[in-house]
Amino acid sequence: MDQQQKPTITDIRIRNTNDAHVIFYAVSERLLPMIKRRLDPEERAQVRPGNCYIWEERSADEEAVGMGMERWTDGLQWGPSRTRDDFLFYIQKSPEDGDGKRLKYGRR
Repeated sequence: MDQQQKPTITDIRIRNTNDAHVIFYAVSERLLPMIKRRLDPEERAQVRPGNCYIWEERSADEEAVGMGMERWTDGLQWGPSRTRDDFLFYIQKSPEDGDGKRLKYGRR
C-alpha cells in the first residue's frame, strides 16, 4: 500500500509567479515533496485553502507508469479556467440551495 501523500506545502498563499517559482525550485531540489499519483479519498479530504500540491503532468498518450498524472482530480466541482495574471484561476462550483440560489464560491 502506498504511503499517504501530504500537500507539498501547507498554510501558504501564492501571490505571484516568483512565489510559484520558489516552490517549484524547492520541489526540484527535493526540499519539498512532489505528488506522485492521484489522491485517494482520505487524501482528498485534506484539500483546502492554503494547501499546495505540486505534481508532474503527463499527457494522455504517455504510458501510465511511473510519476505523473494526466489531470488533477480532487472530487470537487470546478468551473472553467480563467486567466488571471500568469495563472489559471478556477471557481469552485457549489450545490444549489432550496431556493435555487448559488452558495458561496471557493478558489483553487
